[in-house]
Amino acid sequence: MSVKYSFTKEELEEAYREAGSVRGAAELLGIHHVTFLRHAKKHGIKIRKIRNQHERERQKQFFKVIDRNIGELDFDEMFEAIIRVQKMLDKHDIMQERATVNVNTDSPVLLIPIGDIHIGNRYVDYEALKRHIEILSKAENVLIILNGDLVDNYNTYSHDGGSHEAVMPLHMQKEFTRKCIDKIKDKIVAMVHGCHEAWSWNSDNFDFIDYLAREGNAVYLGHGGVLRLNIGGVEYKVVVRHKYRYNSSFNMTHTCKRLLEQYEDGDIAIVGHNHSYAIELTKIRGEEKVLIRLGSYKIHDWYTMKWGYRDADPVMPAVLLDHHEKKMMIFRDFEQGIEYMRRFKDE
Repeated sequence: MSVKYSFTKEELEEAYREAGSVRGAAELLGIHHVTFLRHAKKHGIKIRKIRNQHERERQKQFFKVIDRNIGELDFDEMFEAIIRVQKMLDKHDIMQERATVNVNTDSPVLLIPIGDIHIGNRYVDYEALKRHIEILSKAENVLIILNGDLVDNYNTYSHDGGSHEAVMPLHMQKEFTRKCIDKIKDKIVAMVHGCHEAWSWNSDNFDFIDYLAREGNAVYLGHGGVLRLNIGGVEYKVVVRHKYRYNSSFNMTHTCKRLLEQYEDGDIAIVGHNHSYAIELTKIRGEEKVLIRLGSYKIHDWYTMKWGYRDADPVMPAVLLDHHEKKMMIFRDFEQGIEYMRRFKDE
């Protein structure tokens, strides 16, 4: 009784390469060399071509490791491992796009967005920054949103020449920024990632704003998001980003309007980045909206000066949120708002 054998083309070729001859390949497969040739012909295998290729490989290979480890990659195991790591990283991640904050108060609350501080740059108004930190540390009934570019952080992934304006090394910029934030961290409700912090992410995957947010109770909104503030039972929806599209030199709050139109609607829109402050209380689709652009503590900026922009002002507008009914009052800068609250309390 004859035994029928079935071999794939790959099995025949691999046997020949390993054995180096027809007889040797047949012996590896446990068949007669004539049977091997018949199967090779059936699959269209050209023995001469394989022989020549094997000879070239043999001549080329000067040595052969007889106990070399052959790595294996299991399809299912790899997917399981990746998904497991993903879930672990997601569990560790604190960044979120939306958050709700309940504020237990019997008084109005002043919402103060602050950003574009650029600690570490020689042209920052450090006198104004120090004074503002001292005022905020003593203020009552205020909520602060830190809106990115807290640190100047020029490194090899940033604009050329920016590091020439540094007044302290990078590690000291971050440490001093943390010290400043510590003074007011009990009032910070949310933090947003800025362009200058992104340079650390690009260079070594270090998220400085994530690090700061973990130090206190602030929500980390990544590049921006939606914050629902429940002020004594009255809800205000804040849409905030460090940077957004549709900037206009003729209408400073244009990007805020487009933010509420194309990103998400809300009561208050906050955008920084351009170092030009503005605040507007207006009606859009029959509802009152507050639109805020932030100034900057970085007064001089060689990068913007070459485009014809003038010096910036360390002005951070603010909005007072009523706790009885949905009513907002705007202030050119938060100092005016704090002074108004002080007088209101004294009356």
